[in-house]
Amino acid sequence: MNIKDTFQYYYQELNMKIIKTFSWCPEGITFEIHPSNNVTVFNSYKVKKRKHMKEVLKAIDQYREGTTLSIWYQICEWKTHNLLYELNIKRNRTKDYDINDNVSIWEKIAFVILSVFYIKF
Repeated sequence: MNIKDTFQYYYQELNMKIIKTFSWCPEGITFEIHPSNNVTVFNSYKVKKRKHMKEVLKAIDQYREGTTLSIWYQICEWKTHNLLYELNIKRNRTKDYDINDNVSIWEKIAFVILSVFYIKF
């Protein structure tokens, strides 16, 4: 294995963890960008407002390669995670929001429909 191969191997194993502060969240929002270009937003249930979700998603886009998902859809998915968290459904999985580009059409439809029921508390 040469140096280039070794670097590529280690790059694929690394995740980039970023803490970004916002005026509405001085302690910061932590997100992790994985080599597969998927992203995890930790404790995403704390972000309640749509405009704040949009701010976080735009900040994430500064650190990662392009995505096939629109901001609108990502907000729908995030709101669905928040809804399920508030309903106490699989809290250990719904407290963090995972942005995955490879989502089936059926999952997309479900996220869009369920997001309508999310009301900011």
